[in-house]
Amino acid sequence: MARLALYQNVNFTPYNPNESRRLYDKLCEKYKLWLKQGFFDFYTGRPITISQLFSPDNLVEVDHILPVSKSFDDSISNKVLSSSRYNSTIKGTKLPCELPNYLVETAEGKPIIDRIYEIEEKVKYLEEKVIYWKGRSSKAADPDSKNRAIKQRHLWQMEFDEWNQRLTNITAKEITPSFRNNQLNDTRMISKYAYHYLKSVFGRVVVQRGQTTAVFRKIFGFQEAYEKKDRSRHTHHAIDALTLSLIPYGPKRERMMELWYQIQEAHRFMDYDAERRLKDKLDREVRLCGLGRYSPNEVVRYVEDTTLVRNDATNNTLTKNIKRYRVRGKVVPLRDENGNIIYEKNAKGIVRVKAKHVSQGNSIRGAIHDQSFYGKIEKWKDDGSHEKEELFVIRRKIDFKSGNVGSGFKSWDDLEKQMVDKKLFKKFKKQYPEGTSFKDACAEGFYTYIVDNGVRRKVKVRHVRCLAITAQPLKKHTFQPQHSNKEQYYYVSPGEAYGVFEYVSKDGKRLYESDNLFTLSKKMKSGVLTETPCPKRITDKKGKEYVHTRTILKDATILIYPSSEHAEDQYQLDAKTISRRLYRINTIEKDRKRLKLTRHNLVKSWTETNTIHDSDFDNLPDGMRMPIIKLQFLLLGTDFEIIDGNIVPLKND
Repeated sequence: MARLALYQNVNFTPYNPNESRRLYDKLCEKYKLWLKQGFFDFYTGRPITISQLFSPDNLVEVDHILPVSKSFDDSISNKVLSSSRYNSTIKGTKLPCELPNYLVETAEGKPIIDRIYEIEEKVKYLEEKVIYWKGRSSKAADPDSKNRAIKQRHLWQMEFDEWNQRLTNITAKEITPSFRNNQLNDTRMISKYAYHYLKSVFGRVVVQRGQTTAVFRKIFGFQEAYEKKDRSRHTHHAIDALTLSLIPYGPKRERMMELWYQIQEAHRFMDYDAERRLKDKLDREVRLCGLGRYSPNEVVRYVEDTTLVRNDATNNTLTKNIKRYRVRGKVVPLRDENGNIIYEKNAKGIVRVKAKHVSQGNSIRGAIHDQSFYGKIEKWKDDGSHEKEELFVIRRKIDFKSGNVGSGFKSWDDLEKQMVDKKLFKKFKKQYPEGTSFKDACAEGFYTYIVDNGVRRKVKVRHVRCLAITAQPLKKHTFQPQHSNKEQYYYVSPGEAYGVFEYVSKDGKRLYESDNLFTLSKKMKSGVLTETPCPKRITDKKGKEYVHTRTILKDATILIYPSSEHAEDQYQLDAKTISRRLYRINTIEKDRKRLKLTRHNLVKSWTETNTIHDSDFDNLPDGMRMPIIKLQFLLLGTDFEIIDGNIVPLKND
């Protein structure tokens, strides 16, 4: 599809994500309708070739069956594929029944009624399929068959609803007010329940459809007309809330939407004078909606700069496991003196049978260790000391990777550095001429020779043994070797990091210790682990005592500040500065005490910075990967709370 996008627009820039996404969605919609219509133009009945479909001259375009400025229906069921010439010169804003070739063949095309008969047959076929799978679901003999039948019924039902609505639109003689109201009103069940609940609390409650909100985001200028909604920031929810508060109700809402869709139609038909007049009318309506003297860009920038997103996450890593006693999958009930079953309410208020016995125990929730097993080998040291060293190795597939993500290798040097067998690496290098890139070599493959029953043959090498930093023994092998006194183990890499524990001495010096889930599981088995996964006091090598002050966990929120400031100064900051310094901990790297941080209002970050200085606090990056010892920070829930857009200090013992 990207190649088709490039074919259609020679000026297409892959580095512009908004333009790229818009063009991609447009091509996908065209292609989908082309398949649905059987490769024919709906209005003329003439075939559409693949070259016409993706022509740079835009020979074929998507048209609304019922003009969107009159119907407010922008769904897929109100769209067909037609030639641009027919749409601009004949169709325009007419209904299908008003077209000259609706009943008879003309010079413009074949009768449209013939395609309507085909759609009617398709709708009947889809309805039969829905009835068939509905019957299959009610007669299913086992749960799997029932679930498959229900899934098929829903899939056929969605297809039936789309084609049935398309048939209704094509055969419509007029656009009734009730049809327009259906496009504006949200009829989902959750909206009905939410409306009545909110009505008991607030005086005025208005329900808007998501499509209506999307249109008014563009009308108010919070989003470009042909731009995809930006969901990379959590603040898009606040912008939606602002949009909802500004949307007028009643006739004014319909008038503004009608003007908006008329502007789009005038632009498509290249009637620029009408487009300019309609924009002036819409601008007058927008000025009366409460934006005041502020421009849309200023409003969006203010929301993004001052909205504080609180990322609350419950850490259930060490939550105790509670199980109700069962026999053959059923809970054994507790009975009273008369033998009657006793019932209880759970935490959610649901009535259930009270169990006769409830067992509790310690548990760890999370990845205790990685999936791969490591090997432990002995190797002569390279320093010529004639001593052996023990190394951990793991088999890795020989693949090329362009970045830091993935399990392959970036270059020849990267492969040589990580491979255990350097002689095998030299054989790989000799197979290709000097200057051959590692990427090209991976595409061709690597080979070696083995002797099998006295016959020397060539075999492809797909995996090599590579050095690993460290591994921990998981369990012993079931069968131990007889010829050696050394016990054989399965070795694994420790899993997720639980957190980082901060300790502070009397003179204010900080010390950080980290623990992973693998170590915690060992402590739990030995009975060392208590409710607090770290000691309250520790002593360093010099005998200095440190006291535990804070525990930093994954998904916690921190406020960073430069070394030239003090913690007390942060409580006087304005909302804009707080928003710039507030970060969420995405990852705690095991064994390294490094934190990967993402700005609080971003879904994820694409940039990583390893070092920041006091001068960088005026322009902090969206993402950072920093050693915790180099950060000055306050911890949400321990040092401060966010109340009404301000941070309030908490008293610590």
